[in-house]
This record gives sequence, structure tokens and C-alpha cells, in this order.
Amino acid sequence: LRRQRQMCIRDRYSNLPSIYTKQWGRAEGYENNGPLYEVYITDLTQTSNEDELITEIYYPVKKK
Repeated sequence: LRRQRQMCIRDRYSNLPSIYTKQWGRAEGYENNGPLYEVYITDLTQTSNEDELITEIYYPVKKK
């Protein structure tokens, strides 16, 4: 069973790269354990307002 950290981001797609540069979970003793992936809850076919876009970002992690 793989552990994951999940983040739900409500923001413009153009701001997602800044999320990837953060080191999520390091303070809690976790490190990345595989590639992250995104799940788009809403997209531009559902809303024309980029501020209403919701993206979940999953980071596979393991204890150090």
C-alpha cells in the first residue's frame, strides 16, 4: 500500500508550477516515492473563470 499526500488546489492552471517546487511532507518525516499526478475536478469546458478551477495533486510518499 502506497501512501500519498493530497492537495486540493483552487487556482489558475498557470500557478500549478509553483506548487511543484514545494517540498510537501518533509517536515513530517516523509519523502517523495514516485511521480506526482493531477486529477482535474473542473476544467475549462465547465467554467470560463480560471479562479474556479479545482485540481487535486497527489504526491506518493514514504517515511524517511
